[in-house]
Amino acid sequence: MSKSDKKNNKSQPNPPGEEPKIIEIDEGVFGRLSQRREKKKGRLADLMKAIEMVAAGELGERDELSEEMMDEGEAERDEQFENRIKAILGPKQLEVSETTLKTYLEFLKKKLKMPCPVKASQEFEWEEDYLYGPGSKKEYEKLKKTRPSHTDTFTIMRFEDKIECQEDGIMVEVQRLTDKKNFTLNLSELEAVDEESASAELLNDYAVWFVNYI
Repeated sequence: MSKSDKKNNKSQPNPPGEEPKIIEIDEGVFGRLSQRREKKKGRLADLMKAIEMVAAGELGERDELSEEMMDEGEAERDEQFENRIKAILGPKQLEVSETTLKTYLEFLKKKLKMPCPVKASQEFEWEEDYLYGPGSKKEYEKLKKTRPSHTDTFTIMRFEDKIECQEDGIMVEVQRLTDKKNFTLNLSELEAVDEESASAELLNDYAVWFVNYI
């Protein structure tokens, strides 16, 4: 049959008594198309709602809700912190004292993995005049060779067994990585180099407790 015959044949009606052919629609395909249309409608509705909120000046209310959610999250973190401290010291002895410092010291001896890489959480007190005051930069660089600096990285070698001064808290012996010099520092002034490590939370909890409950 030629192409012209096929074309003529297609245009002719079905012979008498012959049922017309029914085209079947795949429900799965139709359903997916419907879902896509609904999703597009939903995104358009969300966009229109956002535009209306901006026009009505309701964006500030959304900001207030975000702040409330942040406050709730902070309150939850504070509660979790306090629960960790209570688990160490007991529910009724949260204030910094010689007794609680000794208890915390024994806890950290068991939990903190040694040697522990650390750095200063902020500038040491002796550095402040040179960084923010009239101190000589040349003298500062000279003193850094014999004193610990916030730019150094250390390793905690051991805990000092005695609490010599309540105001100083727990003391540790550290070794500077660059020149292997040893120093004795306040543990509350140090933080873990690896912020994602278990040591980071242990050191941060101790520092926050010591500063806020002394």
